[in-house]
Amino acid sequence: MIDTAIHYLAAGLCVLPAVRAEKRPALSGWKAFQSWLPSRKQIEHWFNSDRDAMCIVAGSVSGNLEVIDFDHQAARYEAWVSLIPPELLGRLVIERTQSGGRHVVYRCVDAVCGNIKLS
Repeated sequence: MIDTAIHYLAAGLCVLPAVRAEKRPALSGWKAFQSWLPSRKQIEHWFNSDRDAMCIVAGSVSGNLEVIDFDHQAARYEAWVSLIPPELLGRLVIERTQSGGRHVVYRCVDAVCGNIKLS
């Protein structure tokens, strides 16, 4: 896990340790990392123990990273996919969540605005 965390940091992503069962950052003061990236030394310290999960802080700190989160076993995901051109869909990072949802992850050219509930 530490190698992956270092790789993510090198890619400009704000990676933090997480509590898998609670789906939240494992750091009490994690919101400070909405403004700056952790150091490699912090990453090595955090992930030197038996961590079983990590999270990435989206937004400007991670190069305008944005995530579309499809909850409820991704009930609307297939309808959304049908609207996306195949050449764009092939360039997106899409992951399955532990609850059966989907995350669509990408970077924007312009600043992202934060959380918006779409439906």
